[in-house]
Amino acid sequence: MTVLKCLWRVLDFCRRLVLNLIFLGVLAAAALIWLFARPNTPAVEPGTLLVLDLDGTVVESDPLRSISADLKSLMKSRGASTRLIDVTEALRFAGSDERIAGVIIKVDGLTKLGLASARTIGSAIEDYKTASGKPVFSWASGYTQAQYAAAAHADVVALHPMGSVMVKGLSGTTLYWGGFLEKLGIGVSVFKAGAFKSAPEAYSLRAPTTDNLIAQEGYLSEAWKVFASDLEDARGLIPGSVDTYLKGLPERLNAGESPAEAAKAAGLITDLMAREAFDETLAKQFGGGNLKNVKTVNFGAYLAETARSRSAAQPGAVAVVLAEGAISSTGATGIDAEELVQRIERAASAPSTKALVLRISSPGGDALAAEAIREKLAAVRTKGLPVIVSMGNAAASGGYWISLAADRIVADPLTLTGSIGVFSIVPDAAAALEKLELGIGGFRTSDFADFGSPLHKPNAAEAALLRAGVMRTYAHFKDLTAQSRKKTPEAVEALAQGRIWMGTQAAQNGLVDKLGDLNDAVKLARQVAGLKTNEPIRIYDVEADAMTSMLSGLMGEAMLKVFVQLPITDFLQLRNIPIRDAEAALLSSGRTLAWSPAGLDL
Repeated sequence: MTVLKCLWRVLDFCRRLVLNLIFLGVLAAAALIWLFARPNTPAVEPGTLLVLDLDGTVVESDPLRSISADLKSLMKSRGASTRLIDVTEALRFAGSDERIAGVIIKVDGLTKLGLASARTIGSAIEDYKTASGKPVFSWASGYTQAQYAAAAHADVVALHPMGSVMVKGLSGTTLYWGGFLEKLGIGVSVFKAGAFKSAPEAYSLRAPTTDNLIAQEGYLSEAWKVFASDLEDARGLIPGSVDTYLKGLPERLNAGESPAEAAKAAGLITDLMAREAFDETLAKQFGGGNLKNVKTVNFGAYLAETARSRSAAQPGAVAVVLAEGAISSTGATGIDAEELVQRIERAASAPSTKALVLRISSPGGDALAAEAIREKLAAVRTKGLPVIVSMGNAAASGGYWISLAADRIVADPLTLTGSIGVFSIVPDAAAALEKLELGIGGFRTSDFADFGSPLHKPNAAEAALLRAGVMRTYAHFKDLTAQSRKKTPEAVEALAQGRIWMGTQAAQNGLVDKLGDLNDAVKLARQVAGLKTNEPIRIYDVEADAMTSMLSGLMGEAMLKVFVQLPITDFLQLRNIPIRDAEAALLSSGRTLAWSPAGLDL
């Protein structure tokens, strides 16, 4: 036995040695490839076309922004993403850059775009055209509603003759899990304040309530009116053209007209052409008839190239803090309250900072976590630093709670906001245990001894505790709103009850101060702080963790190429993030939530 043990130890040592040598060799090879094959930032020559490649999901905050789309797809399930502020900044710089001859909008890879984000991109494209006087082009084999929302602002909106423009409208349809969970024996106890606080319905009912449908009609109708009007303005169409197009589309298609012909006849697109014809158009205008002579630069590379000379490389007088996702204190996904508080402190304490803008896009989340962020913003204000909140696609419920600490609130007309209401949702498996004929019981020193256990439905004492927590938090929410917005309790109650408002409606009701995008919020921050109109900004986005930063910074693209050849890609998959962040956090939280629906995407 002793000989066998010694032999095994030798074999095990050799195995570990070989594996370690292989691993070190992989690291060394990747480092060498990165050092010698790392691409240089291209120089932008006169006559260059800026390529606005909108890939994946358009996001506000992206901790993995420096990593390639392929590597992102390995590191998290959402895959590719495009940071909104990078798009708008690239267009802003290009507007005064004589080297840029025009812009090409590529939307083939665009999969998800929020309503407010679509409007922001559209405004940035229009501003570019006004500032530069140069053309913007777009071509696609077919446009989804999200893709068309961005492309519609181009001068040339080309479509393949066999393609279509899928402008279709907005929907609040969602799955209702109540009946399914009931069959599984999973009960859901809901404690809420606000008749229109509809988020828990999806887990406790089989269909939406009348109150929910009334609320949806209120904000979806307003959202569609603004969105359709934006499309009509972009294409120079008369008001009502989009609705007329949709109503008449079935008849036109039944009469033999193709979807592409119908879109062109309605004025939604300018040209029907194959990709080769579109390329020939660019070649004639920018390449002397030869496509190979057409010079292009991706907007990401363009930002990197211009960073050497533009003012954004200097310390920013206006600190822009980006925050996106569900609010929690766990740090699992979305907005980690502790991390955001630290980032706000870092931005506010920078010597160059004269004003702070919080750009937030959030459906809400943990009320206590939201309060920690609000308190931090309030503390920044007491030190004399102006605080402006800029709302993205959604700043509702807990997102609106945070905004109440600002000097001014700027919302996009298509921001989902308000939702002043609170709920707590408690799942239990009591019915499942009964179906399985499993008993549960034991001595308890109080009625609260089993509080939080998923094995039983909340008893009367526990229900009273949960209900009291919800009502107390709701009262605090309304008090904060009344103080911040200078409204009477009665006026706040009329706007609360969990009711969701679009940005236009919120402005009319005094829940926000001004309509506009992030650029408008930055202008307001400069104005409130008494700064010059051209004072630079500095962006504070959440950073990737140490492991991710090491992989992306040291290995870059080379690390990706090496890893995909080895059976260790599961290592990267450990950072998988659930697609339904909000729902996962909602069900796993045992705390009072200030939450709204996750938002509207095109």
